[in-house]
Amino acid sequence: MKISVTNKQKKRLPIRRLKALVENILDKEMQRGEMSIVLGNDELLCALNKEFLNKDEPTDVLSFPLEDIGEIIVSVDMAGRYAKEDGKSLLEELGILISHGILHILGYEHSEDMRKKEVEYAKIMC
Repeated sequence: MKISVTNKQKKRLPIRRLKALVENILDKEMQRGEMSIVLGNDELLCALNKEFLNKDEPTDVLSFPLEDIGEIIVSVDMAGRYAKEDGKSLLEELGILISHGILHILGYEHSEDMRKKEVEYAKIMC
């Protein structure tokens, strides 16, 4: 299993812990392959959202299924706002968004079950 995390924004983040989260989720979901996580900002997510979904606005997370598994791009800016609103740490909120993206790649649709898994996986990291 190959997991890469690329930080394209200014905040320093615990890359090893984020990689461990991805490994944990893929193990629990019994998946193998490659996963790329990109930590971006609102500007990057807005540009990608416009390019791929024709929506001219930032979003929190985008998931792209690829041949072996996929790529997830997360807005650290938006995760920070969510964390502040919900009284969570930035790391926990990033964990939720990364979990959300991975679960979409694995075929999950928005549901209460998906939300529970996101929160459960994010708490393992924190």
